[in-house]
Amino acid sequence: MGIILVAALLYLNAFRVPWIFDDRPNIVDNRSVHVDVISFEKLKNLVQNSFSGSPRYFSYFTFAVNFYFGRLNVFGYHLVNVLIHALVGFWFSGSFISP
Repeated sequence: MGIILVAALLYLNAFRVPWIFDDRPNIVDNRSVHVDVISFEKLKNLVQNSFSGSPRYFSYFTFAVNFYFGRLNVFGYHLVNVLIHALVGFWFSGSFISP
């Protein structure tokens, strides 16, 4: 529980950070992740038009879901990013601890 509290305190400031580095071309200016309706056709369009050789399928999918729920509100994108990293951290820590 203490690790969760420390991690939350460390990342608390991240939720107010604006779009930086590759956020603009990958999220803000990328019309393929701007979905108003989640459907098979929209996801197919996302796969066909966003990747251009990039292996970031999961990232673009999460960007599209974030846009659907919060448009370009940067808080949601940072929240999902921190949650994904926390889940992966817990998964890896459990993978390396023997029973």
